[in-house]
Amino acid sequence: NVDLTSLGPVKLVNAVAAEGTIEIEAFGELQVGNLSAGGGGDIELTTTEALKVIPGSAPIRAGDLQINATSVPPLTTDVRSLGLDIRQAGDVVISNLGTAPLVLTDIVIPNGSLTATTAGSLVAERVVLGTNAEGKGVTLTSGGDLQIGVVNVGFYAATEAGADALRLSLLNATLRGAGVLRPADADL
Repeated sequence: NVDLTSLGPVKLVNAVAAEGTIEIEAFGELQVGNLSAGGGGDIELTTTEALKVIPGSAPIRAGDLQINATSVPPLTTDVRSLGLDIRQAGDVVISNLGTAPLVLTDIVIPNGSLTATTAGSLVAERVVLGTNAEGKGVTLTSGGDLQIGVVNVGFYAATEAGADALRLSLLNATLRGAGVLRPADADL
């Protein structure tokens, strides 16, 4: 296993876990090179800033790959499942080289598009884009079957007033779910 936590930026050129996991947490920019968790091991990359890939690096190889970052560059992977939690605006492009089915377990992009391509089958369990602004969307391409679970591409309102009403409705639903507002209470 490879387990690293840094209070600053990290540049990891080469990390191989023959039959284990790789977990990297950086409180700063995270640059990665050749990452491989053999034997179906998992990789988790967490950074408070951007994830960057060192040019010329091999595809990220793992059973499961989870990335938590403000942004990611175009990624080349060879994984069975992928989760992304992106916190800033920007598009995400994934090219998966593996022929085994790729499962997009939990993809969250607040303001950007998702393009995912894989040689094998593709299962989109949960993909959420925070906006459906012009030019933002989801493109999924597979060399096999394509299975869609939940794909949510923002909310649509024809006017600014409609958008405000939609946001307020979502806020009220969240407050009711948290028990702050009772079902009988008036909306905010």
